[in-house]
Amino acid sequence: MFELEGKKILEQQYWINMTPPSHAFVDFCCDQDLELYSYYEIFFDNVYSRYGVALEENDIVVDIGSNQGAFIKYALSNNASAIISCEPNPYCVDTIKKYYGQHTNIQFNQYAIADKNGKTLLQIGSDSEKTGGGKIVEAQANTPEYYADGTTIEVETITFKDFLHKNTIAYIDFLKVDCEGSEVFIFIEENTAFFRMNVHKIALEFHNEKKDDITKFLRDAGYEVHVDHGENHVGMLYAKNPHFTKEIVVYPPEKAPVRT
Repeated sequence: MFELEGKKILEQQYWINMTPPSHAFVDFCCDQDLELYSYYEIFFDNVYSRYGVALEENDIVVDIGSNQGAFIKYALSNNASAIISCEPNPYCVDTIKKYYGQHTNIQFNQYAIADKNGKTLLQIGSDSEKTGGGKIVEAQANTPEYYADGTTIEVETITFKDFLHKNTIAYIDFLKVDCEGSEVFIFIEENTAFFRMNVHKIALEFHNEKKDDITKFLRDAGYEVHVDHGENHVGMLYAKNPHFTKEIVVYPPEKAPVRT
């Protein structure tokens, strides 16, 4: 309330909302070991829910490039039945397990998706040593300056096909991909049969000009595809498969996935 020469000129009226907020940041007010921008993107900007591509209750979710787990929290909040996480950065994996390791429906995989199984070097930017943004040396993402003063660590790699076998993934309801250029090793000919019938919805952040090849791959496989272009070959791709039936593709007997 303000007064001027005895005359009331402003009286502010307000009320207090006693209902606790229910959003992504409430749990993380103390430790301050999380990079929260990805939580903003997912929970407030809805970057993974557009063009009819949305995570639904009881979905089987595969999260390629889990970073510190923002999308894992999103999947949990939407009651996903299973979440298969893939993240090579050991700090990120430790952080995910710290906050979400108590959930029995999460499978953790400390790998980088690549064109072969083995080991490689993960480049981590100087301003994100404890978060995502790391790319393997074989991938194209970000500018070279981003990694100039950063760190490099050795990580294990796995092909997407062997990742499916290792985790006995028969089908995927929602595939989220944000792996700093390694998406080019996923949408390739050897995985065509799986994508044609066994993946329903895809939300992908692309990092280089190969997004045109990925778009063609998915459209040839029968997907409806929408692309949101960003700057420097970075943007989002959303795809939905109208032919999705949750059928299991036929693999050689020794590598056949098992429906869980």
